Amino acid sequence: MATPHVAGLAGLIKAANPSYTYAQIKETIMTTVDPKTSLSGRVFTGGRINAYNALSTPGRLLAPTSLSASAVTGYQINLSWTDNSLIETGYRIERKTEGGAYTQIATAGTNATSYSDSSVSANTTYYYRIRAYNSTGDSSYSNEASARTPAPPDSGGGGGGCGVIDSNKNSQPPITGMMLLLLPLAWLLLRRFALKRA
Repeated sequence: MATPHVAGLAGLIKAANPSYTYAQIKETIMTTVDPKTSLSGRVFTGGRINAYNALSTPGRLLAPTSLSASAVTGYQINLSWTDNSLIETGYRIERKTEGGAYTQIATAGTNATSYSDSSVSANTTYYYRIRAYNSTGDSSYSNEASARTPAPPDSGGGGGGCGVIDSNKNSQPPITGMMLLLLPLAWLLLRRFALKRA
């Protein structure tokens, strides 16, 4: 029985906003429902249509969902989310650190579902939230996601000293090299000794 009501509301929205596309009409209907706990999980929107809201609040955006963050290195965090909106221009990406305030760090384009933040520092926890935007405004925020960048590897400390790096893995032991150097000298000494005896 809901189909005639939804179709009728779509016709009213199109009459009030002739330039609206199918996607804009659909999104307007979906973002202006009256949420009802009895319909949660039973219908896609979790609510019933509200013609007054749909006609008086045009162009509302569906918020992105399922935001997740994962630290790839000590200097990069990857974000991913579900794009629920059909009429967004893009996404505003906001970040904060522990106890800080959110600030916008970037935007992602239409239909984007991921972003790589490479302006982070090692050994720090970052919190993220995003929202869709278009010419009529912003959606509500996504869920908050966080990730901690790993600490940089220990350099081993110490330092100083010197060593010889032998790039030839098949080289002879050092004593062999010394014997090769002394071989001509030994030959000369043996020759001299042989000549004196003769």
